[in-house]
Amino acid sequence: MEALVKNKVKRFKTIMVKSVQGTGCAQLLHCYQNQHSIDYNLWRSALSIAAFCIDKDTAIHKISENYPGYDRYETEVKVDDLIRTGAPHYCTTFQRWNPGGCNGCTHKGRIKTPIMLGVEIAEADTDEVEVVSEDGEVTVEHIPEYPFPFFRGKNGGVYKRPPPDAEEEATQVYEHDLYIHKRMVDPALGDTAVIRLRLPRDGLKEFVLTANEVFSKDKLRQALAQHGVYTHKKQYDDLSIYLIGSLKTMQFDKKAETMRTQFGWTEADSKFILGDREITKDGVFYSPPSSYTKDVAEMISPVGSYEKWKEVFNLYGRPGLEANAFGALTAFGSPLLKFTGMKGAIINLIHQSAGTGKSTVLYLCNSVYGHPTELGSIWKDTFNAKIHRLGVLNNLPNTIDEITNTTSQEFSDLAYSISQGRGKNRMKSNANEARLNLTSWTGITLSSANASFYEKLSTLKSSPDGENMRLLEYHVHKSDAIETQEGKEMFDHQLLENYGHAGDVYIQYLVNNLEDVKELIRKVQAKIDKEVQFTSRERFWSAVAACNITGGLIAKDLGIHNWDMPTIYAWLVKTLNNMREEIKPPTLNPLMVIGDFINTNIQKALVVNGKEDKRTNMTANPTLMPKGELYIRYEPDTKYLFITVNSFKKYCTDQQVNYKDTLKQLKDLQVYVESVNKRMGKGTQLDSPGVRVLAFDASNSEYLQMDSLANHEDRDSNV
Repeated sequence: MEALVKNKVKRFKTIMVKSVQGTGCAQLLHCYQNQHSIDYNLWRSALSIAAFCIDKDTAIHKISENYPGYDRYETEVKVDDLIRTGAPHYCTTFQRWNPGGCNGCTHKGRIKTPIMLGVEIAEADTDEVEVVSEDGEVTVEHIPEYPFPFFRGKNGGVYKRPPPDAEEEATQVYEHDLYIHKRMVDPALGDTAVIRLRLPRDGLKEFVLTANEVFSKDKLRQALAQHGVYTHKKQYDDLSIYLIGSLKTMQFDKKAETMRTQFGWTEADSKFILGDREITKDGVFYSPPSSYTKDVAEMISPVGSYEKWKEVFNLYGRPGLEANAFGALTAFGSPLLKFTGMKGAIINLIHQSAGTGKSTVLYLCNSVYGHPTELGSIWKDTFNAKIHRLGVLNNLPNTIDEITNTTSQEFSDLAYSISQGRGKNRMKSNANEARLNLTSWTGITLSSANASFYEKLSTLKSSPDGENMRLLEYHVHKSDAIETQEGKEMFDHQLLENYGHAGDVYIQYLVNNLEDVKELIRKVQAKIDKEVQFTSRERFWSAVAACNITGGLIAKDLGIHNWDMPTIYAWLVKTLNNMREEIKPPTLNPLMVIGDFINTNIQKALVVNGKEDKRTNMTANPTLMPKGELYIRYEPDTKYLFITVNSFKKYCTDQQVNYKDTLKQLKDLQVYVESVNKRMGKGTQLDSPGVRVLAFDASNSEYLQMDSLANHEDRDSNV
């Protein structure tokens, strides 16, 4: 005889059996065995217990059929009345009608009604649960079978069965659904468990526990409490056993999945990881962030209204904002870059004044996927921090705001790193093996500055063509297309409250139509290459331009923006043509290399005659003395120039000039003579042993003019 109250089944027959064994309710046993003689009130109390059994149709008659005046119909009418107006009678009611009947009961004072002695937990009869989202969409969720002796209650929760021969009933471990959804491996933390928790008001929550947390009761208690699992200490012991058992069971069922360490394309470009979402042709699924991606994943999620975000984004569709719009299109171009064969490139927006909207372009780009400002980097972030963020974002756009104060050398290193598509390999400090390198990417970096890095790079080295061609840099001029007050309201307020919607729409289209997208990229790139007459030298510019335009076209077709793409394209072609005119291929002049070297190291030069005066047998005093190390020696009387091999070779290396080729060209001009040993300080108090030097013939003034150096007077000389 069974009754269901929430998750609990009341088994009247069980109470009868236990009464015989001395562990049940003696009052009920008395009523059952003496139903022919008990009074109406006591029978009614016993009937109230049977009435709330799910098998009441049998139970109510079992407790009544031996009464001499028993009537089946009258019994059922009485039961209906009890159910409508009452509840199972309390123990105190039984004592009132049968004083002393509870004497010696081991449960006296521990329960309020005999029906509690028959409580058993009803197990769920299915492993599927219907889930209703906030917008009313119904989905079916599969819940895994719990490891023995645990089971899921009919209405949720975690329960534990007693041993087969034990007298106690099943116990509640936790009142809400709590189970391991996936077993995964975090590259940094090792084995992890993706936990699902369903709360009555909060709905479904997911969080990750490491194996260390699961196998340590203290850590487990803290971790679970942090995610809203509140239970007392004894329950944590059972929860620990339950979770460990679940993990062991899963080890037999399925191989652990690897947690994602970066966003973007994965599994042969069939899926795209966007924050904590895995976008596939079959739908969007939860992808638990790893320890590498967790912080950034929290910034990549939809907030506010998609329509209100569109209002802000579409401001760049106004005439005169084509430069701003092209920069913002990096949001759609970056996921496409890998299909051009390039690893990475930089778009740098410049203007010497503030208030032109350079930073806003970056914020608008970020807002396609997540938080407008937090998703980007700033120039103060360390180089390693920038590289780490690049690796996490992978195919998503990377933004760095206000890089003006970045040194030329730092920018050069960054430009090469971005184009190479991975961070540097490093060794472990305590072992002779390389650390796991998880920093790789294929995407576009969008930056802003107040000064041109084309100009900065030219001060760093003689031929910065490698960095220049990895950088697509243009000016963003002030425009009155957006009034100041409107810009403040839209960019400083509305944008920060509405973002992260368009990325899902765009990426879902790419995943489902990838071959068509690739074909469109090829067509757009071919059109740009033809109109601008690009060569292999401009391959980075070509790829970036094609990706941003292609992405912009797709985004417009999807209704993400309403910009005038033909106008933006026309602006781009004009800009690229101007860039080709301004950024010419380097023409290496070996004489300029020597001239730059001398100018850079003038404080390390000695000017002194090489021959002695025949009349006095003495060498004339030097006209220029070095202030530090001695790299250069010029002899006005012999017209010979000597430069130490090591200093010139290092200079060529720093300037990315080929040392051997430079000497060969100077040899062809009959300027470079040979490499010899020379006492560089001869004729001065600095006289020292000979070193290896490069000897140049400066007698041909057409090529190498040294007169100004020979006529220089060293006023600080003590010689």
